[in-house]
Amino acid sequence: MNDDFTHCAAQGLRLQCEHHGRQNWLESIALGRAALESGSLTAEEARESSAMLCEASLNAGDSALMVQCFAAHVRQVADEEQISRLVQRLCHYCTVDQVFPVFATLPLSAFEWLQLTIRLHNERRFAHAEALGVLHLDRFPDLHGADIARILGWVNMWLCRYPESMAFFERSLALSMSVETLLGTAYLLCQMGRYDDALVRFAESSRLKPIDVEHCRVVANALFGAGRVKESMQTYELRLTDPTFIEHAPKHLPQWTGEPLDGRLLVLFDIGWSFGDFLMYSRYIGLLRSRAKTLRVRTPPAMERVLRASFPDVEIETNDAAAERDCDAWLWVMSSPVLLGTYSTAGEAVPWLKTSEAHAQHWANQVRHHVQHEKPQRRRRIGICWRGNPNTLHDLLRSARLDDFTPLFEGLHDVDWFNLQLGVSERPPEDMLASRGSRWMDPMPAVNDFADTAAIVAQLDLVVTIDSAVAHLCLSSGARVIVLVPVHGEWRWQTGDTTPWYPHATLARTPVQGTFRQTMQRLLEEQAFEDLIAGE
Repeated sequence: MNDDFTHCAAQGLRLQCEHHGRQNWLESIALGRAALESGSLTAEEARESSAMLCEASLNAGDSALMVQCFAAHVRQVADEEQISRLVQRLCHYCTVDQVFPVFATLPLSAFEWLQLTIRLHNERRFAHAEALGVLHLDRFPDLHGADIARILGWVNMWLCRYPESMAFFERSLALSMSVETLLGTAYLLCQMGRYDDALVRFAESSRLKPIDVEHCRVVANALFGAGRVKESMQTYELRLTDPTFIEHAPKHLPQWTGEPLDGRLLVLFDIGWSFGDFLMYSRYIGLLRSRAKTLRVRTPPAMERVLRASFPDVEIETNDAAAERDCDAWLWVMSSPVLLGTYSTAGEAVPWLKTSEAHAQHWANQVRHHVQHEKPQRRRRIGICWRGNPNTLHDLLRSARLDDFTPLFEGLHDVDWFNLQLGVSERPPEDMLASRGSRWMDPMPAVNDFADTAAIVAQLDLVVTIDSAVAHLCLSSGARVIVLVPVHGEWRWQTGDTTPWYPHATLARTPVQGTFRQTMQRLLEEQAFEDLIAGE
């Protein structure tokens, strides 16, 4: 045996694990296996070595080796919480099919099994959470059944299996009429566009426990979808009691209550929302300007130039301390329709976002440079955006792949396709485009902010985009755009053919069990698509 084990094999494994690099981890695994197979370890040393073996395999970078080590040794680890945490990390590297043999033999109590399932769900490892949850129902049919069924309800909802999700939520409710499960069912009904039914479940939940700040957004979504816009906007004001909003609110300024202000009013963008939401709510800036002698907007840097060009009589500031200086009151921008008393999605007329003439001309020249060597007849220019922020939970339901646009690439001829997706190197096959007289244009490496993107969009005939900041930018600036939205109910896009936020929008919905590629094929077959490209 290696000299590292002459004193204590477990100590030798620990020393080896202190070194970094895949080769050292592999050596550690070999030493650990040899120690365990030698039979020379005490029971405590064997348990410690088993844990270290599993830990070493996680660092070795080989998923098959990880599963092999875990299957052979994780049961020998003494502490079940340590086992649970190790298996949670294993799921970061292995598919559910790979890790299932480990799941099937886990020596965990029903409670720790439940906790692991919850943690995997919270990490959005839905396939792993589902497999564990189903195994739990089989192994512990009489323990934590309501909790596991509720988690499986959430898992299936995020996987867009709505009937299965409802069945698990109902199973959970049959075992225990809990607030958490009623809220989960209401959320699912919102996803399905059954807003009135969702409100019934919210009412049942509120009889057990008042709706709190954590769930006010979903209740507001249901009210909005049911056409009760004023109630929706009033309900959403409950968000302001969240500690995050309280922490970020200006401490030395009064909050504006809607009265005319003979001074400077500061507009802050809500905490935790996306650029797309900020672009959408910028429709209220002009109305707010009419209520105050001076209006100042605190904006993320990426929106500074487009807001300056769009609202030249408004002060635009990107620094928190500078934004609050000399102000007399403030508000969160998403409270605008409530404080203005309009309770409406209407704001400035489209377009409320614009680019400066100089900036527009700069990008017009850049686009002309990109598309030089034109055919005798100008190619059509179509921009595409297929991916949103992957850190948001609803991105699971909205982001496509570039490959999903293949029906358009194949079906349309003589197109200059413009990439509007930041930070990607993907592109469609060049030979496929060339055979159709089309080309791929990528201006994004030179893009610094939304002003640049808006100026590029102004040079295009059409944009096809998922629900993203690009969609809101196009719709706010009056560009022709098709927004690819999932069929599920969502407060911006609802479930019908139009949205009250953008009555002029063209929405293309992908059914729950459909694909974006199928939606593209359907678009290609519709006359309305050709009409949009032609500007009709």
